[in-house]
Amino acid sequence: MPRLFWLLFIVGGLTVQLQAQSSSVRANADDSLDAPTQAVAGEPLRQALAQRRALYASGQTLRAAVTELQSATGVAVVLDRRIDPGTVIEVSTGFVSVRETIVAISESVPKAAASIGDRYVFVGPPVAARRLRTLTEIKREAVEQVRRSMDAAKYRTLVATRAASWSDLAQPRQLIIDAASDAGLQVDNPDVVPHDLWAAAQLPDLNFADFATLVLNQFDFTFELNSDGIVTIVPVPDQVVVEKQHRVRSREKQDVAKRWRAAFPDLDVSWKGAMATVTARVETHERLEQLIRGDAPVMVQAAGIRDRSFTMTVPDGTPVGTVINSLQGQGIAIRIEGRSGEKLASVLQQTMQLKVDRMPAAEFFKLAFGGLGATVDIRQDEVVLRFSEDGQ
Repeated sequence: MPRLFWLLFIVGGLTVQLQAQSSSVRANADDSLDAPTQAVAGEPLRQALAQRRALYASGQTLRAAVTELQSATGVAVVLDRRIDPGTVIEVSTGFVSVRETIVAISESVPKAAASIGDRYVFVGPPVAARRLRTLTEIKREAVEQVRRSMDAAKYRTLVATRAASWSDLAQPRQLIIDAASDAGLQVDNPDVVPHDLWAAAQLPDLNFADFATLVLNQFDFTFELNSDGIVTIVPVPDQVVVEKQHRVRSREKQDVAKRWRAAFPDLDVSWKGAMATVTARVETHERLEQLIRGDAPVMVQAAGIRDRSFTMTVPDGTPVGTVINSLQGQGIAIRIEGRSGEKLASVLQQTMQLKVDRMPAAEFFKLAFGGLGATVDIRQDEVVLRFSEDGQ
């Protein structure tokens, strides 16, 4: 399967987006880039999160960076109501997965963290982000429990997924009321949700439990549901954890237990033979399963510079130095030989305009920098702009 490498540069008012992939698969990859991007979930979301990209954002708002990311990848990102979308961020990554890019964005925002689930990504206060996936799991299980005592047709309506996106100035209280009504439910106490107005959000289809958890968690609420279809909004409990069992091969139990202790020194594990019972967050359970398998992080090398193609738009009047700094911020090394001091400053202050679409590196760098009077040497690990000797 072709691996796409995405780059997004945001420098003040300059936005430069690059797409790069191995030249051997460029034609096939280019065809896929023309399709409109929609919010993805499940396996498509997992694949989108595994894509590699680089991000350089300087002087750009959190909202703008998140919007660009979602547009490029299809990964739905929801900002908690308590996070200021106008926060100016400074982020620079190398070629990393979209998952790592999202974490880097969240870490650039004061008192924020990311929760990456199977339907969407949430960026909010650390406490709210840390508990979200576990709350979602608990509510899914609660819905499953009422199945035994609920009419079959009513249950199918309850668990069906529906359009979950909302528009600008949406009121969360009304969102909950409408979602419950669509699911055949009634909210007993909607007035506990404070009045608020939210910016638009694009999401994949969600069932009621997932949608209500996403909305209510932002007010430190969750919900209870009975078999009559009555929803009661309640405070989130102090501890949000789930109990799960993990089966380990008997001959590997000692090694697995050692890996678990190294990763989670304070974790309480109850063993019964080769079966371990653990009460923890969903993310902890997932990591425990990885450690059972002995999984280690997989490092994927990005394609060399000469094997990439680029799409780039640079507005007229942009200094050459700005574009070079952007490229260097993404791990594309650019070295200038034969110019220093005032002569180097003169080169960097020259302005340029550029618009190319999926151009191979050999053509792209010569078009971008060849007009400076330099010889452009494109290597796998760097680009060298070579001028004649200083003073000549």
